[in-house]
Amino acid sequence: MRIQTLLVVPLVWLLASCDQNGALQVTGLLEWDRIELTAEASEPIVEVLAAEGENVRAGQVLLRLDARRLEAQRDEARAALDQARARAQNKRKDVGSAEALAQFSAQFKLLSQSVTN
Repeated sequence: MRIQTLLVVPLVWLLASCDQNGALQVTGLLEWDRIELTAEASEPIVEVLAAEGENVRAGQVLLRLDARRLEAQRDEARAALDQARARAQNKRKDVGSAEALAQFSAQFKLLSQSVTN
């Protein structure tokens, strides 16, 4: 009997809280003790821009991370890209030189044949 009472009382309360459309209307305060924030990088925090308990907006910057290591990695990647581009340009020049040499050889061969004939 006690279990039935424990189940019926909250059910009656919920039904009494519903409006005519069946929507539940409850007054109260929703609080979270902790919210986990995850960052894409695990760098040291250099600046905290929001205080505990402060209201914040979606998209608001809450803290700044030390970006020196990421900037160094970016600079290394840019340097590697520049080197790869330079190598590709040299290869294009080499291919152009080889094509010019092949054309010259073909013309020389034609001229040699016409001279010997």
